[in-house]
Amino acid sequence: MSMVEAPSRSFMVMDDMLINYDDNHDRRRLKWEVVECKKDAVSCVPVDKYILEDIVLCVIRGEDDDPNLYPDMSIRLSDHVFLQVGLMIDDDSADIWGRDTSISCSVCAVEGDIMVIRLEFTARHVTGSFRAYYLVYNSANSSLSMIPLQDPQFLPIDTSCPLPLRREDGGYSLVLLANRVNHATNRYDCPALCLWSLLAPSGISAEKHMDQWVVKDRDGVFADCLDAHVAFSCNGNAVWGDLTQGIMYCSHIDLLKGGDHVNFKYIRLPKNHRIPHHEAIMMGRMHAFRTMGLVGNSIWFVGITPSDSSKGETMVDVLTLDITHLMSNDDQRVWSMHKNFRMQSIWELDAFSEKRLPKSLSRFPILRQEDAGILYMLLPDLTGTKGHLVGIDVGRSTSKMPQIVSSRHLAVPWMRRPVVLPCDFFKPRDMVD
Repeated sequence: MSMVEAPSRSFMVMDDMLINYDDNHDRRRLKWEVVECKKDAVSCVPVDKYILEDIVLCVIRGEDDDPNLYPDMSIRLSDHVFLQVGLMIDDDSADIWGRDTSISCSVCAVEGDIMVIRLEFTARHVTGSFRAYYLVYNSANSSLSMIPLQDPQFLPIDTSCPLPLRREDGGYSLVLLANRVNHATNRYDCPALCLWSLLAPSGISAEKHMDQWVVKDRDGVFADCLDAHVAFSCNGNAVWGDLTQGIMYCSHIDLLKGGDHVNFKYIRLPKNHRIPHHEAIMMGRMHAFRTMGLVGNSIWFVGITPSDSSKGETMVDVLTLDITHLMSNDDQRVWSMHKNFRMQSIWELDAFSEKRLPKSLSRFPILRQEDAGILYMLLPDLTGTKGHLVGIDVGRSTSKMPQIVSSRHLAVPWMRRPVVLPCDFFKPRDMVD
């Protein structure tokens, strides 16, 4: 069968969670497309390679406003895979807990042509994941690589947010923040940086340590309990953003070609935009009201502050940081207020009423380098099961008041974190049987 034509739009939005195709009976009857790709289970044990060969990625690239065919992703695994993973549980644990396993799967990073997906198998006898992997999908050459996360050298931080970096040889290295084991205390409390280098398309690379984790010490002064909610590259630097504290970054050269230590710099958010860690962990996922990203020659931070009362005002702050100052002296590396406005002032615009947009609490701010100066936000309808993606010009026009420049109806019933992709990111070849 021929593949479904991609909708005419510049990008699509979907949830970061990949549903288990065989568990979601309501959506199995829909027009799922198979994402065909070459597969490579690098440095994996035989059962891991078997898992990868069995994996089928599926996608729906339907219309935004279709309540059934909205953009979505799923993963498909056979029952035999779950059986094989269950057989890896030791006999003593299996006698008590059984060998049943389940999966959770989510998109944790998109950078250029690369999408990084985390796949976890859970079992009743362990807290957390029983086996975990990163699946790296390369849209440019339609390949899917599996990277194992079982490594006694390190423990990824809770929100590791891996960053794919393109190397000079055309290949990619996957980088994540972690903690190395401290042999004196037998605890994972030494800040570390972990790299896994995937071979270049030709299969030949001058890089050493291919197809294995390389752990380096992460040097620098950081805030306590720093997380990594977002990650991106800019101006020769790898940047991780904690949406409650600030950014930490290092140079690509130090990261990819340096020694065992990588020097990091840290720039805190202004005090009135920082959230103490003990408060942040009670607030849920930060992506609902905050984001960071590269826009033009600046790093932008967006914070939506909901009102404390039903009659209060929701404030939106847009801060910028000039990337040319990242390696300069500390007094030049400061955040500047770019735009500050009341969301209620957006409600008063003629375009808001003309488009019949809901006067609801805005959430999920989105920044795109391709649309420099446009801030996208989701306005849920009263049911909370769908909404409108509104584009607000906060940087291109000379008007002091932000203006609505676009709106799209989204039928996605629920989102944990939005994933934004070009409409031609996937190259499906056939329909799911």
